[in-house]
Amino acid sequence: NGAQKDHLCIVWEVQRASDATGSTIIWRRPFLPADVEQGFGWMAADFKKRHPLLDPEAPPYNEKEVQKPPIVVTPIWRPAEQWQVVANSETDSDGWQYSTDWNAVSWGSEVRPNFDYVRRRQWRRRYVVRTHWQRHDGRDSAKGNQNSFITQMISAVCCWSRPQAPGRVREFQGRPVQLQLG
Repeated sequence: NGAQKDHLCIVWEVQRASDATGSTIIWRRPFLPADVEQGFGWMAADFKKRHPLLDPEAPPYNEKEVQKPPIVVTPIWRPAEQWQVVANSETDSDGWQYSTDWNAVSWGSEVRPNFDYVRRRQWRRRYVVRTHWQRHDGRDSAKGNQNSFITQMISAVCCWSRPQAPGRVREFQGRPVQLQLG
């Protein structure tokens, strides 16, 4: 039917050099006044805005911990794979690329001390459309009334401005419905 059944989510992790003396560089969460959006640590591809699916309840970005992107998708999607850092010939071994500024055209795989002050790395995760959901009463909504299942899917995509945490109860047509994600 031509409907999209999977989606590749791409998120950029960003950091800024805070102390670049000689060959020693300390990388941390972007901190300059102009880095308001970059300070969230997880960016969309244009590097001007934080990623639109960034979980607003996630703890602040901490460069000292290995993190995965705190992305929240609508309940109709489920992860098809784990988050992966893209590392190739255009990155260093950890997937980082280096440049002078967020708007730079050229990004390199090696840091140039006293010249490169920002770095980025790309994370990817593929999501697929869920084939069934479980209602609060324990019944599988894919069984029985197909129209009800389709209505729930459309409602989830169109009517939820922000995805609910797993285990949250929502009302659907006056009845409590709990989506069991996973």
